[in-house]
Amino acid sequence: MSVGIYFAIFRVQIKHNLKYGNDFISRMFLMALFIWVLGLLWTTALPMDATLKGTLTQHETLWYLVFTEAFFLSRGNTALLMTDSIREGSIATQLCKPYNYILYLASRSLADTLPFYAANVAVGGCIVALAFGARFDPQWLVAAGIITLFLGWVIDFVISALIGCLAFVMEDTSPVTWIYSKLLLILGGAMIPLDFFPERLAKLAAQTPFALTLFSPARLMVRPDAQLFLNLVAMQALWCVVLSLILAMGFRRMSSQLSINGG
Repeated sequence: MSVGIYFAIFRVQIKHNLKYGNDFISRMFLMALFIWVLGLLWTTALPMDATLKGTLTQHETLWYLVFTEAFFLSRGNTALLMTDSIREGSIATQLCKPYNYILYLASRSLADTLPFYAANVAVGGCIVALAFGARFDPQWLVAAGIITLFLGWVIDFVISALIGCLAFVMEDTSPVTWIYSKLLLILGGAMIPLDFFPERLAKLAAQTPFALTLFSPARLMVRPDAQLFLNLVAMQALWCVVLSLILAMGFRRMSSQLSINGG
């Protein structure tokens, strides 16, 4: 199956997102509000020259929050799309189209995430740099950022797709989506870096896919380390493979039952 099909889907969805400026404005406003409030909180809790437990400095913490909040607020709505398709029965038609349904959703999700993530990072970066004077050295932003953030996006997408698959057996998957988002906020370190957690909880949370989606890539960019980068990519790749296999087997089994039952 041609990769061009998915690139075309990606391109069309990008144009669709860029067409509606109100979505950008609303998300950028929300990002600005979050970073402003969190910036005031952390500049009060963490003095300029101090660190908690000898980890991140104030400036590193502020930039860490920019990367995690930007990703969290830019995530696609894969679970919702799948749930609606299954509930309405339109998935029966979509499965007959000349592309893989999961890869179609992945192309849409990536197109939904990229422009909003870039806009949110720009807004958040301006706030922490101008309002709080936080400096940032972007030497690792391109190399480490693109690779680890992409793998983090893959983990997030696959988990969201797995939640969407639950619509085959559940009428409403929103409670599961809500729980997953809260796990990202807490164990993923979206609002509080895992460095500031109790040591045992931090070590346990760091091995979960939630932390590998948000915490680890963001921390790597503000505190670059070559060995940490290699370990992170290996862990992310392992979770990507395991979760993708679960998704492939689960979706194939459930969609085959849908075909047998006639939708």
